[in-house]
Amino acid sequence: MRHGLARSRKILLRLEGKLRHLHLPVRFVRKGAAVLQYFAEGKPDGPLARQLDRRLEEAKVNVKWRAEFMTLEMELIGREKVGHKLGLAEGIEIGTARGTKNGALQNARETAKRMLDANMPLIQIAQFTGLKIEEIENLSK
Repeated sequence: MRHGLARSRKILLRLEGKLRHLHLPVRFVRKGAAVLQYFAEGKPDGPLARQLDRRLEEAKVNVKWRAEFMTLEMELIGREKVGHKLGLAEGIEIGTARGTKNGALQNARETAKRMLDANMPLIQIAQFTGLKIEEIENLSK
């Protein structure tokens, strides 16, 4: 039994450009098919789709509802912009930290190469650069 449903049907929906798989009871699929057809074609066929159509028409002319919807829409847009800015700032911070770390590592390697060229002992190079002796040995190859 899938999702606790004895008799179910699998339906596919394309939402936001992605296919979604749902397992629904047969009775929901039958009622829902008319609603899905209504969304696809705009023609109410069946009592549930007709009820939905009536409610949508009522909502279209309801000034209070439209104002609330637009307020909500503007709030969601504002939140999306804030989220985008926060994500961008976090991405820049992470990138900067990685770049700094990589730059410091590259600088330590270059310093170790110069110290190797000056025939300094590996132990001293490791102490001054923070690199492991194995890594310093690889630089000398």
